[in-house]
Amino acid sequence: LTDFVTGSKSTSFSEDCLIIRISSPDSPDLTIVDLPGIVRTSTQGQDFTVIAQVNQLIERYIAQSNTIILAVVPCNQDIATVDILERASIVDPTGSRTIGVLTKPD
Repeated sequence: LTDFVTGSKSTSFSEDCLIIRISSPDSPDLTIVDLPGIVRTSTQGQDFTVIAQVNQLIERYIAQSNTIILAVVPCNQDIATVDILERASIVDPTGSRTIGVLTKPD
């Protein structure tokens, strides 16, 4: 299935979406998109184009004005070095649609 979705490049990403719909008359319309983490370097067995693919995917979604950006920041990293905060500030300068989430507190 992975080879089919990624065009026989299982070391790559696909821009196709897996969509799970849950409907209820009492719930608001909401779409949740789980994007891959930011990739800085390709690893052994991974196509080198993966960095550009992931960057384009992330930029396409966070640039949309109706997107709420969950900026996940590991507690064990210096906040000044976390890419998502810079990317979010470019597309959401006031921070009105960006929510910081701290992870790995242990």
